[in-house]
Amino acid sequence: MNRSIGRPRSKSRWRHGALLAALLAMVGCVGTEPPATRLTALEKQGHSLFLDHCALCHGDEARGDGELPGVLTPAADLTHIAARRGGKFPTDEVARFIDGRLPLDAHRSPEMPVWGRVLSPEFADPEIREEVTRGKISALVAYLRSIQVE
Repeated sequence: MNRSIGRPRSKSRWRHGALLAALLAMVGCVGTEPPATRLTALEKQGHSLFLDHCALCHGDEARGDGELPGVLTPAADLTHIAARRGGKFPTDEVARFIDGRLPLDAHRSPEMPVWGRVLSPEFADPEIREEVTRGKISALVAYLRSIQVE
């Protein structure tokens, strides 16, 4: 009879030990979490848009090493935008640059698509279409802001 009582306790101890080991492993992994999993929902949407529309030229990690390096000569390393601006990420400027529908200074590459048109959904209502387009551009900007390195 004591044997039957002892078995559940040993299973229970094993389960508690396994649970403790799993929790310790999870705690140990917090700092090594891949960057893409630490993104906010908006940044994740931007990351998805980036992979779909920008990575071919700028590379999956936005370092300017995409598969089509000759299209943009050279494709910009987008992880150092803030560093090139004295440590400040120019949110509005980046949004206008990505959009491309408004005239900018001479720095815009003629090879880069006008993403404001490309990202624009086919809604009959122009106000809704513009709102969705701006939302996509905002997501891309949020993602680019999140990957800046010093």
